[in-house]
Amino acid sequence: MNESQSRQNSQNLVQKKSKMAAWVAAAFLCVSVMNSALSVEQYNPNGQASEDTNEVGDTDSVESNLSHTVPEVAPFVDINRYMGKWYEVASIPQSFQKKCVKDTTAEYELLPKSRVKVVNICTKSNGDFDRVVGRAKIADKTTFAKLKVTFVKLIFWIYQFGGKYWILDVDQDYSVALVGDPTRNYAWILSRKPSLSRQEWIDAEQKFRSQGYDTCKILTSVQTDGLQERQSLCKFVQ
Repeated sequence: MNESQSRQNSQNLVQKKSKMAAWVAAAFLCVSVMNSALSVEQYNPNGQASEDTNEVGDTDSVESNLSHTVPEVAPFVDINRYMGKWYEVASIPQSFQKKCVKDTTAEYELLPKSRVKVVNICTKSNGDFDRVVGRAKIADKTTFAKLKVTFVKLIFWIYQFGGKYWILDVDQDYSVALVGDPTRNYAWILSRKPSLSRQEWIDAEQKFRSQGYDTCKILTSVQTDGLQERQSLCKFVQ
């Protein structure tokens, strides 16, 4: 290879690297713009509806505005009283809970360093029990109402893969709790008993609705000593 060919090959290599760098930069910029757009759409700090929102009445407008804000958590949670066993009496169905057909419970145990042991148990369609153990860490040590829960463990628990667990409301005797997250894609009604009174159901539905939730997406849960079928919360309280 002569000097001219070597110089030409070097120039071609530089051009290829420049093009590759440009493609990477463009892709990174595209992803960044998309993520920024999604963040603005999901977490509008002004609580305003997006431009394509249909206004169909005052009530719908208010609910639409609420859906673009972040739900408010309980002003303070006594985390020691919150520990113990809870029955899931209603929830927004999730793919990771498909195998659970009834008797879903969660048990929490306070650990050192603001950590919580999480044990979820349910009954599957074949009658077997499913048991999953995880960890939660308290993310807000002012209200103690925001936690980060993970079920991923390598050597240590990996909270980067965890989900946000927000306690939106808990009654005075810590017998009923409403749990959600910033996106409103998750919701649970937890109870110390496998069933609620009629008034407790109504109160829970109203509280979720006041936080901007579509309560028709929340379904009652099957418990052996509670309800025997799943139905929309919005219709159940009518």
